[in-house]
Amino acid sequence: MGNPLNPGKLIFISGWATDSSCWDPVIKKINRTVSCRHVNWWECLNDTVEENALLQILEQKTSDAIVVGWSLGTLAALEGTASRPDHVKALVLISGTARMTSQGNYSGVDPRALRAMRARFKRSSRQAIEEFARLSIDGGLDSWPETDEFTDTFVKQAEYLNRDHLAAGLQYLQEKDLRRVLPEIGIPVRLLHGAGDRIIPVDCARYMQRSLPEAMLEEVQGGSHALLYTAPFHVAGFIRDAIDANFDSQ
Repeated sequence: MGNPLNPGKLIFISGWATDSSCWDPVIKKINRTVSCRHVNWWECLNDTVEENALLQILEQKTSDAIVVGWSLGTLAALEGTASRPDHVKALVLISGTARMTSQGNYSGVDPRALRAMRARFKRSSRQAIEEFARLSIDGGLDSWPETDEFTDTFVKQAEYLNRDHLAAGLQYLQEKDLRRVLPEIGIPVRLLHGAGDRIIPVDCARYMQRSLPEAMLEEVQGGSHALLYTAPFHVAGFIRDAIDANFDSQ
């Protein structure tokens, strides 16, 4: 199909315990010429323009942006889009959710598990991040040497992040609930989720598909939470399809 010029922009939002580099394995495989911006998730936890980097970008009269989020970044993407609905063309949500924890008939993570992780993080941030890394790729990497190598690299990169930001991110995941705004988001939304995700259950993505007016969901059989790392070609193709569907080629 070549490499058409698409006159739009992608805004990538990272996930907990990562920075914008988490998208590196994916972006180089998209094979489309398109403007890319990066927003770190800790820059999106507040709902005022002055303190939210995504809203600052969207306030620049943007109307041709596809916002792409992973994990915690999907919550930030949904929240920003709900706040500025006329400034976003489409959403691509990888391993995402509108609410992390379960409540009533809503399937999510057991709230006790997230509270335990926050307590564990206070005692040893390294231990909590290492556990998150291992659960993130569970099912996505088959051999223990590869798993150990990934975990070691992930933890080393995460240790450079601000500890207060990491703690605030866990609190955001525990408290944020965007289910009520889903029916108001009337733009195309593409959902990609690992069927074997051990961080955010695939039922969370299925709930979003049912609640969003224009959503499509692709489940990756055997896929893990960290699809950016374990299935970068698959994620890149998914984003490329969103570009081709929403930006006119020239």
